[in-house]
Amino acid sequence: SEGIVGLRNLGNTCFMNSMLQCLSHTPKMTEIFLRRDKGAGQAKSILGAYTELMHSMWKDPPCSPYIPSLSPSAFKTRFSKEYPRFSGYSQHDAQEFMRFLVSALHDELKEECYGGKGPTRVPRPLTPEGMSAAAKGRRDLEWYKSLEKSPLADLFVGQLKSCLNCSRCDHTSVTFDPFWDLALPMPKSLHGQYSSYHSSGVVELESCFSQFTQEEPLKGSESPMCGRCRKACPSVKKMNIHTFPPILVLQLKRFSGWTYRTKLETPVNIPHDLDLSPYASQETADNGQCRYKLYAISNHIGNVFSGHYTAWAKHHLSRQWYTFNDASVSRHCSQVTARPRFQSREAYILFYRQSKAGEN
Repeated sequence: SEGIVGLRNLGNTCFMNSMLQCLSHTPKMTEIFLRRDKGAGQAKSILGAYTELMHSMWKDPPCSPYIPSLSPSAFKTRFSKEYPRFSGYSQHDAQEFMRFLVSALHDELKEECYGGKGPTRVPRPLTPEGMSAAAKGRRDLEWYKSLEKSPLADLFVGQLKSCLNCSRCDHTSVTFDPFWDLALPMPKSLHGQYSSYHSSGVVELESCFSQFTQEEPLKGSESPMCGRCRKACPSVKKMNIHTFPPILVLQLKRFSGWTYRTKLETPVNIPHDLDLSPYASQETADNGQCRYKLYAISNHIGNVFSGHYTAWAKHHLSRQWYTFNDASVSRHCSQVTARPRFQSREAYILFYRQSKAGEN
């Protein structure tokens, strides 16, 4: 029963419960908190409250079949004090909650890593002429992690490579930027429209990566400065994944618009095994770090005005998939477990772990 525990809904907190289940079933992350003491007074911080919750879910789970769930109220109270936007009983976006939570845990763990003093602020190193892209990528990532050192950064931080090619002089500038998760666009149909709820068209997850990494012309007011021309010039931007993190979190951009928000219920074909080498930079495409296995999904059911979150997660001890619907937990159906790929209109946030070729 370790980890197979429901979380009671405290009033529109399904977004929180769904994300807590996905993070709880990230073994390397949960191990960090299970190794910590859940002693008295720790719940005064988000780190302490989350540690206590993980202990309750994994080390001291409810044993009675009549009470198969626990209340995350102590965690929510502590979290809401730090982030008042999550107080009360309004529905929130699960991705937004996850970013605030992971950032808060990272900051507290980072403070411990630096002995409470904080890192020495070192400016980004200058790039000497002739430095290879691979060397620059390694240096920039080391620089970032020297300022953001924590066990969570080691798990979630990856790196994007961005190339800007000047259309006037053909000069290419290369920059590297860290990421903690990726937001993937939903590809449009041949008619330039997003697939509707009733559309029979299915989008492959890899198509979302293709659109994420496709070349983007920058013209007019969007023209960037060219280092060789010394002025703004039309350019072509191209992004690839340069460093692959052990844990890859993907958000499908199903929600669009600002004034009139809509949800894209396009069915996405999701693979259990994901090979991202076609979307890697040329320096890292063959380094063996591009393969991933799916282990959790946060689902959003409904629309932007009336929705509900659930989670699907693979229990790393039993290797079984479970559905977590607030306090309710059930063994998941073969839709997810029996096929290499499955379609979903509701999958919103995907969790993948790095794997090796041939790994089950």
